[in-house]
Amino acid sequence: MKHTSPRYTNFQFTFGRINVILGANGAGKSKFLTELKDSVAVLTDGAKAVYIEGGRTIKIKDVLQLDHTNVVQFERMDSALAHYANKRATSLADRVFDALVVLDKRDTQVKSHHSDSVAQWSKDGQIGPCPTRAQPPLEHLFELFNEIFPQITLTYDSHARRLAAQKNGESYGPSSLSDGEKQVFSILADLIGLDESYKLIVADEPELNPESVTRQQPDCGKLLM
Repeated sequence: MKHTSPRYTNFQFTFGRINVILGANGAGKSKFLTELKDSVAVLTDGAKAVYIEGGRTIKIKDVLQLDHTNVVQFERMDSALAHYANKRATSLADRVFDALVVLDKRDTQVKSHHSDSVAQWSKDGQIGPCPTRAQPPLEHLFELFNEIFPQITLTYDSHARRLAAQKNGESYGPSSLSDGEKQVFSILADLIGLDESYKLIVADEPELNPESVTRQQPDCGKLLM
């Protein structure tokens, strides 16, 4: 991808698949990333961008509760997807709930499709192998998270709509994960299931250190493609 930046005297930048932008505080990294994010549709023939901001402000709810304040937005898959898509270019912290609700609904779709396929297979005389079920998205999310944090196992009770984490024999909600664990969980939930219209991922100084190391780190922004 190539981008001619008005901020830098119309200099033409050429980007590869993964790019890291380094600079001191106040150098303009975040403004440049915002410029790229806002220009992605023009640069890539109508593609979309996903924005992941830095900081340690992410809050994860332990229960994916639908009530009178959000049931209209999230009760149906089409409205949930539309509401979620509208937040793709804004704060990750503001769309974690949306991401998890959509994954839960996709889980239900996967399981329903498998049940229908097995029923049809039986009706047709069980010819050929029994249909196998695709991996539900939430299960995939938990598996990826466990690869990064092997000491933590995540589960979801679809009836109670409750998420849980188990570590060293203790069980607790994901709201009690460390700051770094929350952001990794949120990023994974946000990126699973992206369709081909999303061509650019912009990550502006994400806090990804699960041990919350306090030593000084180089100040940087990241542009991921």
